[in-house]
Amino acid sequence: MTRRAWFYGGLVLLMTACTPSTDNAVPKSATEETLASQPVAEPFVLREAPVDAELAETITQLINERWDVLEDRQKTAGIAVGVVKDDAVIYTQFWGQTRSDDAGTPITRKTMFNVHPANPFKLNSESGMFTPEGFQKAGVSDIAFEPDESFAPPHMFGKGDPNDYETYSDVLLPFEMTRTEGDLWANLDGVMRYVAANQPMEGLTAISMNNFEEEIFDRMIYGNGFTISVAAVPSQKLYVVILENSIDKGIDDYEVSVLGELVSHNMNYDTEIVKMKPLERQIYYELDEADEMGLAAEYQCGDGYRNFKIVLEGETFILKTDKWHSRISGVDTYEAGSEKVVDGVLTIDGAEVAYRLLDVPVTNMELIPKFDKDEKIVSLTLSEVIYETERKDDTYYQDRVIHPITTCKPVR
Repeated sequence: MTRRAWFYGGLVLLMTACTPSTDNAVPKSATEETLASQPVAEPFVLREAPVDAELAETITQLINERWDVLEDRQKTAGIAVGVVKDDAVIYTQFWGQTRSDDAGTPITRKTMFNVHPANPFKLNSESGMFTPEGFQKAGVSDIAFEPDESFAPPHMFGKGDPNDYETYSDVLLPFEMTRTEGDLWANLDGVMRYVAANQPMEGLTAISMNNFEEEIFDRMIYGNGFTISVAAVPSQKLYVVILENSIDKGIDDYEVSVLGELVSHNMNYDTEIVKMKPLERQIYYELDEADEMGLAAEYQCGDGYRNFKIVLEGETFILKTDKWHSRISGVDTYEAGSEKVVDGVLTIDGAEVAYRLLDVPVTNMELIPKFDKDEKIVSLTLSEVIYETERKDDTYYQDRVIHPITTCKPVR
């Protein structure tokens, strides 16, 4: 197997125990029509009680580290961060703009984010951390089932080789191509009132932190170009909210660090990360027309999932549904030492072959092919790639896990 490599090396470790947006489903939310006839409750009032300047600066520095990572990858992403304690807003901060051009409007407390991002392959979504009913309970009326001009649009990963600054560029995916059914939009003000009013908040999962006495809960959901994360210490009525128009996972690591600064407990950060498959490597590469022509076809998926087709446009393979599209690359997973370069050509023995979707909202997904004896594709299994982290004492054990979602078969 010969490949034209895009980038080559070990997996990037992400300190995250995230929960995909398709897990921990909650009852299906009410529709826009059914909510229109129901009265909104009295607004849940949050006081303003900012933390001292030194602590605020520490929190800002933590999120600045996050912002630096996003700027390197997406340039035009946006973040809104809020901290609520004892029914008071003690910290807010914002990074980025609602548009990717020079006329972009800065992110504010009123910028709309998709707080119910969904797996775009699913025809309907029943999962999420926020519901219209929960916003009604908090007296939040400024929610939307589709955004107005103030929305923070999702952004693509860069196009080209990220190590070649002359060819690397950011491309914005048109918004109308990423919308999925079940989207729910709200701003940071509304979300902060939501988390304070809806206690205990459904959908959060207990986590453990070393030398931390109180119960801590968090959850991160992502999809459709957005990532939403909430961490909570209910005993102290303390909540950290991070809203992003990005798909780069890992923000829960930052929110927990913020909790550590806000709560006066001795926390031990001296932990070790142990990779469960230390010799596993991956290589991404541009698909070759001659080798991969069998990939181009129409595919029919299982009930509840969108059908799609894969086409070759120029030199690029594109996956297209009725709502959005994504470029496709190849990705080979293999054991270090099984690769060799002969006359400038990389060859890998025993690699597991998959196809990676490159554009939001599906950059964390792979298509895993099944071949017949003639090396023809008989099915593609849509799978989600996540990094599961298990903690034992002072050590984090991290594993790259592939979760199958549905299998799609070509229609010849």
